[in-house]
Amino acid sequence: MINPDKKLEDMTEKLDDILNWLTDSPMDNEDYNTIHKIFDKYLEIEEQQASRKENMTNKKITILWGTEAVKGIDPIEKGYNKKTYQFENKEQFNYFMKGVDEANGWLEYEVQE
Repeated sequence: MINPDKKLEDMTEKLDDILNWLTDSPMDNEDYNTIHKIFDKYLEIEEQQASRKENMTNKKITILWGTEAVKGIDPIEKGYNKKTYQFENKEQFNYFMKGVDEANGWLEYEVQE
């Protein structure tokens, strides 16, 4: 019977305990390998879900803009030189940060086609 309240992490922990017990049991090697494959599959699914969850988590970052603000020379003003940005996933966050890194040190830009 399937328990809908059980989490995948609980299942992989139980399977890991069973595999530890089975190493000392007189079980057929083929059966052991089958159970081990099931465990590996559960572990793979758990890792995929964790990765998916990390990618779907809203990311937020607050940036101080300007050399004077960063060095403490200018006062920090929320919305002017201190801004918070929020992203739907890690990919958007990474692309934004790549743009910030590329723009660092430049005062203006012009798009050229």
